[in-house]
Amino acid sequence: MSGFEVVGLILGLYPLVVDAVDYCRRFRSGEVIHDLLEEVRAEKVIFCNWIQHLCISQLSGTDLQGILDNNSETFGLWKNDGFLTSLMASRDMESTRSIAATLIDIHAELQHIHQYLERIKPGRVDRMANLKAQILALGSGLDSSGLKRRVRKIHQLNERLRRVMDSSPERRYPQGPLPVPTLTSASCSTFATGVFRAVESHFRCSCQRSHPTKLQLPLIRQQEHQNAPARRAGLQLLFSVNDDASSVKYDSAQSISATISNVSLSGETSVSSLKSQPTENEHSQGDYPLSSVRSNNSLNSSVTLVFSPKCYSVSVIECEGGRGDEITDLCSSFRSLEQESDSLLKRPSLGYLRAPDDVSYELRSPKPITEGDSRCILSLEDLFSGDHTKLARRHRLGLALRLACGITQLLQTPWIRANWTWGDFSVMTDRQQGLIDDSLFVTKQFQSFGGPHQPSVPSGKTASQYLGIALPEPILARLGYALIELASGKRLASLQDSNGPTSSDRDLQDLLLARHLLDTGFVVDHECQAYSNVVHACLYQMVKGAGGFGAKKLKSQDPSFERDMTRAIVQPLYNLCSNSWGGPLVAVTAF
Repeated sequence: MSGFEVVGLILGLYPLVVDAVDYCRRFRSGEVIHDLLEEVRAEKVIFCNWIQHLCISQLSGTDLQGILDNNSETFGLWKNDGFLTSLMASRDMESTRSIAATLIDIHAELQHIHQYLERIKPGRVDRMANLKAQILALGSGLDSSGLKRRVRKIHQLNERLRRVMDSSPERRYPQGPLPVPTLTSASCSTFATGVFRAVESHFRCSCQRSHPTKLQLPLIRQQEHQNAPARRAGLQLLFSVNDDASSVKYDSAQSISATISNVSLSGETSVSSLKSQPTENEHSQGDYPLSSVRSNNSLNSSVTLVFSPKCYSVSVIECEGGRGDEITDLCSSFRSLEQESDSLLKRPSLGYLRAPDDVSYELRSPKPITEGDSRCILSLEDLFSGDHTKLARRHRLGLALRLACGITQLLQTPWIRANWTWGDFSVMTDRQQGLIDDSLFVTKQFQSFGGPHQPSVPSGKTASQYLGIALPEPILARLGYALIELASGKRLASLQDSNGPTSSDRDLQDLLLARHLLDTGFVVDHECQAYSNVVHACLYQMVKGAGGFGAKKLKSQDPSFERDMTRAIVQPLYNLCSNSWGGPLVAVTAF
């Protein structure tokens, strides 16, 4: 071998020698094993979250904590064929079997890794066995090692789970009539969905902003009205005209303070009736999504109120095509109303919208909410913020009833987001008298077809899909969270205690905490058994079967879904209000 060949060989081997020396140094310092264990630990956390999501609909909080504990009776229950069959029957979800099979594969890989780590565990008495363990550990950090391959396989399996979740079909909105319920709420899903599609397709302006549009939640329908002859349904909408930048702050300290001082709520529990002053935690932006308060302004300082020419109120009914003027762009149509305010009150109709399915919707009786008008729109996010905001128990139960009634009727429509928050809802209030009427609105942001493309934000979609593994109807679970907050006057995140269940997954943590509060009697202590039963129906989504015997799942695929929700959620709340005060309030005092 010539000198040049020797030099070339040395130069070729030099990087390998450097890498080997560096690897040995990292191995002696423990970095190799530490990094490897961190990879395994991270994949195991993901695996544990999947397991809990899969089984939460079938197990209590205590059993769910023990499902991964070797000493628990429920350990490995998710691998049992009978349990899996029961789970699939309750979920009606094709992907459940694929998810369960993938979880079993991950569990097997983790078991192999655990056995491998036991073999390289230091501190053996036998010198030869200790030497073998060190040799195995030395090779474990190499990319070609069996341990590394198993970690990569677990990562691939976790990625497969994510793809299965992301590919799950979104909720299909009903296209035909739904079964007519027999109790206090009437189905309006098809009509509300049609109105949504019509409004969505008729913002054809070039605005660079979204168009907030509010739908009044359907009111409670008495049983005697349900047997009456069918009549033309109608919905109430509030259209915002000006952009959000023009919102004005209403100084309630100057104009509402007198009203506040004249209203007495003595002797009744308030929504902020804490035994001590609210902690910073309860008003932090880190609280769980349903009750996150982005403004700590109380109603005694300033809140965001909506005045005309920001809002126009219209009634929407289904009509025959060609009746009146066809509306091509909602934005320009409402802006044109500002030029004809004198004749506005005499105008019976703004025109009609032609929906994609050839159904037409007439916008009738457009009325502005003027700046001099005593009415204004108040977000529930502002209503529950601040240290001095108070609602009496009677009013909180009335709000719980209206919220439950509206959500159960619109749950299968695009008006209600799967990750809805308090900020999605608002009420009509009289800023002079401090009264809130029975109108509860949900807000949707519509984009302009002619404006710049604004990609949709997937932030709640992923969360709702993952929570959908645990529960058939995540929207109802959030209603349960809201009912707990209304009953206790506290944010859900502030109710966590050291003995409560925990999870690294935020959605799962909220559900476990809410169920823990329910199971330990917290809701009963703050309200009553009937109210607690309603929260139970929302969180566990189980209701009594036909004739009051047995139990059945609340699933939107069930033809009796709306009737079951009405019987288990709306009717008990209505009975509470009726038995205590003779019925829901028409107007409630907000201050």
